[in-house]
Amino acid sequence: MPARRGRSNGLLAASALISPALFFLLSLPGLSWVDEKSRDVLVCLHRDLEQSREATLLYLDEETYRAYGLPLSAWTGPLAELVDRLVSEGARAVVFDFLILPADPSAASTLPLARALARASAQGVPVIVASELAPNGTIKYPYPLVRQAAAATGFFNLSPSSDGVVRQQEMHIQTEEGPLLSLASAAYASLAGLSPEDFRKSFPKKIRLNFRPRGAFQSASILRFMRENADPAVRGRTVFVGPSPDFLSDITATPFNILGDEPGDLYSGLEIHATTFTNLSQKSFIRDLPGTETAALLIVGTVILFSLGARHSTRRLGLLLGGLGLIHVSAALFALRHNTGLPVLSLLVPWTAQAGVSVGIRFWVLDRKKRALEKAFGRYVNPLLLASILENEDEIDESGKMVEACILVTDLKGFTTISEWMDPRDLVAMLNEYFEWTTQIIREEDGLVLSFPGDAILAVFGVPVAAGDCGASAALRAALRLWSEAERRKVSIHVAVSKGPLVIGRIGSRFKSDFTVIGDTVNTAFRIEAYSDDKGLVLTENVLLSATRETARLCEYIETSEVQVKGKGKAVAIVKVTPVKGGGT
Repeated sequence: MPARRGRSNGLLAASALISPALFFLLSLPGLSWVDEKSRDVLVCLHRDLEQSREATLLYLDEETYRAYGLPLSAWTGPLAELVDRLVSEGARAVVFDFLILPADPSAASTLPLARALARASAQGVPVIVASELAPNGTIKYPYPLVRQAAAATGFFNLSPSSDGVVRQQEMHIQTEEGPLLSLASAAYASLAGLSPEDFRKSFPKKIRLNFRPRGAFQSASILRFMRENADPAVRGRTVFVGPSPDFLSDITATPFNILGDEPGDLYSGLEIHATTFTNLSQKSFIRDLPGTETAALLIVGTVILFSLGARHSTRRLGLLLGGLGLIHVSAALFALRHNTGLPVLSLLVPWTAQAGVSVGIRFWVLDRKKRALEKAFGRYVNPLLLASILENEDEIDESGKMVEACILVTDLKGFTTISEWMDPRDLVAMLNEYFEWTTQIIREEDGLVLSFPGDAILAVFGVPVAAGDCGASAALRAALRLWSEAERRKVSIHVAVSKGPLVIGRIGSRFKSDFTVIGDTVNTAFRIEAYSDDKGLVLTENVLLSATRETARLCEYIETSEVQVKGKGKAVAIVKVTPVKGGGT
């Protein structure tokens, strides 16, 4: 047993390396999407439906474009009107999410917009204009006169993951001129009075966005706002101006699109920038758990599964893993509500693998004990009872378990004399025949045959499957059936049954141990067996009192007495009975 346990613990110790190895693999760029998808699910479960009071959206849609009848390159005039109108309505800042590059870059065409930007700046309303990071690494800036008049410029490029989903947004890049902020970062820095360098020092290069469902921002088209007096909330808010989702196809997927990319569910780039700005303003972007704390979580879960893997059944280990997973997912949701991101599948997958390996090791090494029990007791124990023993095997260990149960002892009368004159081979054949029918009866009554000391049989009732009467009824039925069968076979036997507390478990040394019972109840059964004679079998009085009425009616009472047995200070109340004739025993 210790050798097997040593092997299993050694294998479990080696398996503990699986969790950190899998965690490392799932952290690699090619597999990190596994955890990202699980985080997407949490984002969908954590839906903050409250509308933002930080930002409002004005869309350049198809209707607006056609109404003005101008190509985008000639929009400097309408944009100047828009800036003046927004300033007069009390906007806190204005952000343009498209590159302002007029076809005619002359001062005459761009001067009205530049003057409007200057007027806005003079009234304390910063206007941020967009730049673009080109694929070749260059930066496309707006026309110089517009760039000079604007409070700041910021790149409008988004930062999608490899699967095309925007989960994080780059905040700044380094250029020859210094830090260049993103559109939302530039708007936040302008309002907060931060220089690009100060912002770079205060915020990470990328932030994980804390998304809200679509509709979190009030919006209207530029046309309706300018000509039809549509009234989206503008006062005190930062107004983002850019293409609508159905115009110029400015749409992208977010964590809310894990079930599909229906056009109505995709976000506009304007919404992404507004979300980023709101996250910065409210400090509500998601901060990933530091690596040391993530490693601590991984180790704690692994240690729990490792330490309990060798001592608990597969079912309990599965329940433990399920409970650990539920706690972790709940903790991740709670953390998300407090703007902290916990890894999900990158922890649950290693933990599941650890549990799976523990189950495999348990089946390969520890379950040998179950097969040994089947081999040892399969011939003598009711199959249903044996299945229960194997199912609850964890509860029957070397330390033993205190239970209230019944002990049945039976042996052959005059066996010592018989063994003197009978040939040993014939003696063994006779004993085997005797043990065959006696153990058959005992197992049919859900008894557990523990040993064959000489010609005797030691059996226990009421364990490991607990019974309301501690096995008294089953033990009494078995005793009566043994007596009746012995009379039919013309075999003289002693039968005794006692009831009381005892310890059941594996008892012995590291070289050999037996599954047996120990206690005064066992000693009492062996002592009172001597009072069983041709008149009947004997029971301790509490056996008869605990048995059901139906079982007690199977007995014919002969006598009740108190006897003094060896090794006990008090007399033992016993009852001598025989089966009722025709009682069906």
